[in-house]
Amino acid sequence: MSKKFMKRLCKTKDFYRLLQDLISSAGATRRLPKEERISKLFQERIMMAVTEVNGCRYCSFFHTRVALQAGMAKSEIQRVLEGDFEDAPQDQLAALYFAQYYAETAGIPNDEA
Repeated sequence: MSKKFMKRLCKTKDFYRLLQDLISSAGATRRLPKEERISKLFQERIMMAVTEVNGCRYCSFFHTRVALQAGMAKSEIQRVLEGDFEDAPQDQLAALYFAQYYAETAGIPNDEA
């Protein structure tokens, strides 16, 4: 049985707020020293954690391909896309759970998070 695609929609004001956040942080991201950037596998774990919340099959397809190219095991990809971080390194768990929460709250996490 195929999983029905339930597109997650956001309001126009939320889209523009998220776009503004992305643009405002782009310069700082580019200025990071190369040695401080996170690994491609870590990036893809974060992206797939968000994709799991949003349920976008197109993002899932894209990030699965990138993760495979970066060397992530198919079994881990499947688990991350199910919201299970069992195979993720311990030092990445807080970021992965925060990424999920950030997506669940449409980019408006509470101060405690």
